[in-house]
Amino acid sequence: MKRLPLIMAWALAAALHATPEMPAASGIRGYQPKAPGRIRVALCQSACVVFRPETRIGSIFEWAKKGLHGDEDVIVFPELAFASFQNLSEAWEYAPAVWENATSFAKERNAYLIVNHPNRPEGADGPLFNETRVFAPDGSVVSLYRKQSLAQIDRKASFSPGSTNGMARLPFANIGILICKDAFSFPERKGGYADADILLAQFAHPGVDNPRAPEAKHFPPSGISRKELEDSRYDWTGLGKPYLAVNKIGIDGNYLLAGGTFASDASGKIVAMSKTERTIVFVDFALGEDGRIAPSSIHGVRRPESPSAGKAKRAPGMGAKPAAE
Repeated sequence: MKRLPLIMAWALAAALHATPEMPAASGIRGYQPKAPGRIRVALCQSACVVFRPETRIGSIFEWAKKGLHGDEDVIVFPELAFASFQNLSEAWEYAPAVWENATSFAKERNAYLIVNHPNRPEGADGPLFNETRVFAPDGSVVSLYRKQSLAQIDRKASFSPGSTNGMARLPFANIGILICKDAFSFPERKGGYADADILLAQFAHPGVDNPRAPEAKHFPPSGISRKELEDSRYDWTGLGKPYLAVNKIGIDGNYLLAGGTFASDASGKIVAMSKTERTIVFVDFALGEDGRIAPSSIHGVRRPESPSAGKAKRAPGMGAKPAAE
């Protein structure tokens, strides 16, 4: 796909994709889980895409398909999964293509899909947001959240903060959505998530690959950044809720994103953790008699290797191993 000219991107974004900010929305009534008595969440730890990321949208979704099994109810991608730190100010130009691909993916997988991307809903002269959309299995947008706590990278790219907390009210759970620095801003953000059943944090949380790079003044080595990701759960699980975190992996300029996708129960115990590669972490929740998840029932799920992958060319995206007891 060729890079969209600025005026074309403005027209598409304004005419087709200018969704107003929604503090909360409902999913499809009568949604039937893929398996009786449980909801399965897939956290897709995708790789950084640096060179012309606007041409890689479809390939990222195709990668995910290789690791999914068709029994997932909710599929989540990291913050900026379809963008690079090096093109944040321009990535909004191909937001329509991201949303279009996401719509098709949600329909094809018959699942809820949570995707993040920069967006200018009012066109080239409007504010730039770091935006997460929740797509229903029919492809409709049922919830939208714009990052409120802006990091240095966001400010450098001239992002504007959102004004409402992220709460996706789905038939089986209220999912409270946090985007990267939101998760490190517990005192300011905690009040808006009291009625969440699950807390979900989308990250593009970097360390630095080159300690002499200018970015090293603001970001720690990658090993420390991964620990920061894990530590982000402590305040939030203090609210008595499970905490899921999904991050990218790979090198983006002088930044090194070390993955670290994980799920923890409401006590802060990690029940599933990613490998240090592109992978998908699977987490299950049991459903109560009312059709809502039981937050205390969270557990990690180990998935089998793809039978067509082979050992030598194992397709990335296969199941992550649950954390050891």
